[in-house]
Amino acid sequence: MRWFWRAVILILGLACRTAAAGYFNCSVIYDEYESLMANQFLVEPDRYIATVPQQMSRSDHEKLQKGIFQLHADRADRGIAVFHTNGNLHGKFLFKWTDPLPEQPPHLLIDYGVVYSRVADGDAPEFFVPLRLKPGAGVDLDVGRAMALDDGGPAVDDQARQQLDIIYRIDEQTGEPMIQAVNDASVHFPIESLCHRPQRGGAGATQASPRR
Repeated sequence: MRWFWRAVILILGLACRTAAAGYFNCSVIYDEYESLMANQFLVEPDRYIATVPQQMSRSDHEKLQKGIFQLHADRADRGIAVFHTNGNLHGKFLFKWTDPLPEQPPHLLIDYGVVYSRVADGDAPEFFVPLRLKPGAGVDLDVGRAMALDDGGPAVDDQARQQLDIIYRIDEQTGEPMIQAVNDASVHFPIESLCHRPQRGGAGATQASPRR
C-alpha cells in the first residue's frame, strides 16, 4: 500500500503546482492588477500569460488590452505595463491615452505606478504620482520622474537620458502614439487576463508557458 499513498501524494503535488501556476478563479478578486500581478509575475509575466514586449501603440492597446482585465470600474479602460528598469528594479503601472486640446497629439497618462526594492516578497513598494506625458517625454521608472526631451525647455543632459526606462513618442512612419522601452529597460504589456484560460495566438504576442 505504500506505493499507493506515494502515488496519491505525487498526484496531489502535481495538481497543486498546476493550480498555482495556472489561471485564477477571480470570483473573489476585485482587481487583478492589485491582487494578482505581483512577486514572480513581475519578474516573468510572459511565463504566465501572453504579452507584447518592449512597445505598445495606441491602436494595439485598443485592440489587445482595453477592457480585457478585471479592474476596478474607474480603471476599466486602462492598459497594464510590467517593467524591469535599467536600475534593476521591478514594477508595474496602468496607463491610458487622453485627448488634450483639438489638433494636438494625445497625452499619455501613467498612474497607479509602483516599483519594488525587493520584488520577491513585495518589500518596500514606492508608489509614484500620476504622470501626464506629451509626445517626446520619457520616464525614469526607478524614481517615477518624467522628463520632457524636446519641448524647447532646458536641455536634458546625457546622463539623465541614459536613466530613462520608457519614452512616449509618435512613430514617424505610421503617426501612431507609442510607449517604448529604452536604455536596456524591459517592459511587457499583458494581452491576456489572469482571470481566465486565454485563447492562444495573436500577432506580436509572447506565448504563455505557465507550467514551465
